[in-house]
Amino acid sequence: MPNKLADIGKTLLTLLPNGLDILTSLTTFDINWYLSLILLRKKLDNFIS
Repeated sequence: MPNKLADIGKTLLTLLPNGLDILTSLTTFDINWYLSLILLRKKLDNFIS
């Protein structure tokens, strides 16, 4: 999953000239919210399997 996210990130950076500005403008809250979604998803995957 991290590799797929990295690929998506690279694609966005390639498509958007201001992609880096968007990434660096993310607030700590946005990043924490996103990471907790990833962790929750992993916990659910472990629970199901």
